[in-house]
Amino acid sequence: MNIQPHTSFIQALRPLYYVSKAIGMAPFSIINECLETDEEKFVSAFFNTSSIIWSVIVFLCLLANVIYSITRVLLIRITMPGEFVLEFLNMPLVYITALISVLAIICKRETIFQLLRKAYNIDRRLFTKEDLGISYKKIRLNSIYILTVVSIFCTIFFTHEVIFWRNRISCIYEATARIADWVGIVMVFQYCSAVIFIKLRMKALNRKFSALLNKDSGSGVQIARTNKVLSSNRTELSTIHNITDSKIFPQVLEKPLESQLLHECREIYNLIYVFCRTVNWIYGFPILLELTSIFISYVNIIYATVNLVRRNFSIKTQAPSLLGWNIYSSFKELAITFLCETAVNESRRLLDEVHEMLLKRDLSDEMRSELQLFSLQLKHNKIQFSAAGLFVVGSSQFCSFVTGVTTYIVILIQFSK
Repeated sequence: MNIQPHTSFIQALRPLYYVSKAIGMAPFSIINECLETDEEKFVSAFFNTSSIIWSVIVFLCLLANVIYSITRVLLIRITMPGEFVLEFLNMPLVYITALISVLAIICKRETIFQLLRKAYNIDRRLFTKEDLGISYKKIRLNSIYILTVVSIFCTIFFTHEVIFWRNRISCIYEATARIADWVGIVMVFQYCSAVIFIKLRMKALNRKFSALLNKDSGSGVQIARTNKVLSSNRTELSTIHNITDSKIFPQVLEKPLESQLLHECREIYNLIYVFCRTVNWIYGFPILLELTSIFISYVNIIYATVNLVRRNFSIKTQAPSLLGWNIYSSFKELAITFLCETAVNESRRLLDEVHEMLLKRDLSDEMRSELQLFSLQLKHNKIQFSAAGLFVVGSSQFCSFVTGVTTYIVILIQFSK
């Protein structure tokens, strides 16, 4: 049976959508109508009452735990700086991060639907229908595999934590804390999925542009495939608006094929850039809090390990807990930073190829003009990911984390003496 591309697109999103909905991070319905241009169908798709109510319940639960965790800290007598990090910073920040993440998704759910429309529009411009079906199937299978592995690990580890700490902390408090951790991991998954989308689409755009750069290396097939995508898009738009190609694309049709493809690359890059800005607007502040929470978690884990060794306590009983939190925090931090770095590298590679092509002597004036405009576009509209505009997220954060955690651990050990 021939499945329509928009149906395959929705099916590819469903694994992450169901996990997000279970934890209150998807206050909407993912249906085919979410890609409709009809505003009435669009509103009925994102305004799902039951999903919104469930998200609000999760939000109120997290809000209650934020208040309880802060109140609990005020009632505890803290005698060491390390205890301050654990009690006053770590747990309240975990709850606050989850609280802000849920609130951001609830308030910006309409923008998320606009993001899905933009993603589908980019795919229609980049790929043929046959390629879309294969690509969406791979995305769906990979999502199921990764979500299954991570869910099994988190379920086992969080259950262990509730049982292990039940004598020191109430089971209800520990269980609700794990809900906040689930919200954190789902939010990171949503963010990383958007980053991976940008990375793969930039990679596809690089392949399309390389077809222009290397004509002698079998790029004729790529150009033909790209022209097929252009022709199919024009035909579809002509059918929708009931007008001819010459009226829709008068300027494009007058250009040579290479100029048409180059102009198409510029348009697709602009769509990806707008998509990236929307991702930063939705997830910027939650990612900032998540990275801060991960940093505090690193400090807490390493300080607790050093403190146990210094006091000659047996580390065997707490080793699974410390190791599990280290894996959990490292997974989130590495996923965020290195995926963002690889996506940015694809954008830089495209800029390098544009400059390489500008060095050719046999370019037409129209082609050179398009390349110069593309170069300016890549320089000024950079693909980059920011944490609420405070700093750029990338692999440099890993080095910053290492130096920062080391500094604070040394300070805490000195104060504890």
